[in-house]
Amino acid sequence: MRPPARQRSNKFDPTVQAESDEVVRFNKKILNTKRPNRYFGQDVRRIRVNRDGDKPDLILITNDFKRSAQQIAALYKQRWQIELFFKWIKQHLKLKHYFGCSENAVRLQIYSALLAFLLLHAYRRHSSATGSIYEFATQLAYSLFERPAAMLKAAERRRNQAKLRIAMGSLQL
Repeated sequence: MRPPARQRSNKFDPTVQAESDEVVRFNKKILNTKRPNRYFGQDVRRIRVNRDGDKPDLILITNDFKRSAQQIAALYKQRWQIELFFKWIKQHLKLKHYFGCSENAVRLQIYSALLAFLLLHAYRRHSSATGSIYEFATQLAYSLFERPAAMLKAAERRRNQAKLRIAMGSLQL
């Protein structure tokens, strides 16, 4: 028996308010970035979206004439959440470069980093440590390369015994 197919929801966020929706045409062949304007001479939509608080309005440009302005604004808001997720990944999981170019390689690297982060988080909560995950990971990394206390005590005991033998004259130099 096949599992049910995923259903995409066409519901949109009703809290997003589009202030204006107009059809415009670019009149520059070259944009300010010195790249050619792919939409020169074509009609596009300019949607102005109100944002919360004192933030300035957001202006969206799209060539999608099928969806309503409110749906496009809600889609942009959803896509922005994905951007924020990747920003969080880069900041907290320290993924600056991806080792592979394929989708599978990127997925595996993200899953590995998330798993490491969650294990660190769980271990930190279990040990009731304070501070950020990054500080805890740094302390953990340093402690992995430190000698355990038992080994330090054994080395100290050997040094003391060697000093004692020298003092007693039983050790020949």
